[in-house]
Amino acid sequence: GEPLRSRARFAGAGAFLAVSIFAYSTGRVEALLFTVVFVAVFARRRYSGWWLTPLLVGAGYVVLGVWALQHPGALTEEFNLRSIAADGAPLGTLIGRWAGNYISYFSPDFLFIHGDTNLRHNTGYAGMLAAIAAPLLLLGLVWCFRHRREALAKFVVLCLVLGPASAAAINNYGMPHSLRAADMLPFWLLLAVIGLDEARHLAARIAPLRLTLAASFAAGLLVQGSFYLVDMYTAYPVRSAVWFDDGLPAAIAAAWQRADGHTMLVSTTFDTASAYIYAEFALLPPPPARPAPLEDLPQLAALRI
Repeated sequence: GEPLRSRARFAGAGAFLAVSIFAYSTGRVEALLFTVVFVAVFARRRYSGWWLTPLLVGAGYVVLGVWALQHPGALTEEFNLRSIAADGAPLGTLIGRWAGNYISYFSPDFLFIHGDTNLRHNTGYAGMLAAIAAPLLLLGLVWCFRHRREALAKFVVLCLVLGPASAAAINNYGMPHSLRAADMLPFWLLLAVIGLDEARHLAARIAPLRLTLAASFAAGLLVQGSFYLVDMYTAYPVRSAVWFDDGLPAAIAAAWQRADGHTMLVSTTFDTASAYIYAEFALLPPPPARPAPLEDLPQLAALRI
């Protein structure tokens, strides 16, 4: 209806998209891609006030651009270290890496079985979505196909297709990374809601199935939710303990104060690629004047770490 396409809602969508530019690095690219899809889908339908959305997103990128000009390289240095092109691989290899990463974000193992292998992001007991959502997503896709000429169906599907585009450009050794693909979550949830509504209409048309479908979904949600919560509060804390480093910044700060200028050994086993983050967080050294390789960071040399 018209209230769903009011100027206030278009402005709200633009404001939230603009804010998401500053939330996480992959969002800087995805917000632009989603805005391009929005314009392509909604502009031709001549909805009143649709232009407010790209206008506000554009204002967000202007703010980001001004900051980037004042801090050259700050927005891209992390990407340069972690991108699939960081080792200078040829174009064919990069395409293969990107395609492999991209596909992994749609794998059943990531979505419904194990999720992100980083136990700080996921318990490892279930996927990033509840398994009971799988049939709802299928029903949602069926609805989108049947209404493929409508703006909502086009927007949801195209944004899902583009959702992992940015995350796939970052090297995570072939495994999907839930934080980098978090921008997909609203569209997965919206698709599940559409599927739930489609299931409601299906049950209404087939009266004998109404109670059976409702009971099946409720039972599935109850069973999986119960097992998930039991695992999270019993086995998960033990299973994930090595993935968390609680207290490490404080320990580094205390050791540094006692080192009295001598070189300090942080750990013989701690991940070197992450140790510098904790040291910088704890001791706040001045940033380098120019980009430096990870193994030769001037901040750590200055701290004698």
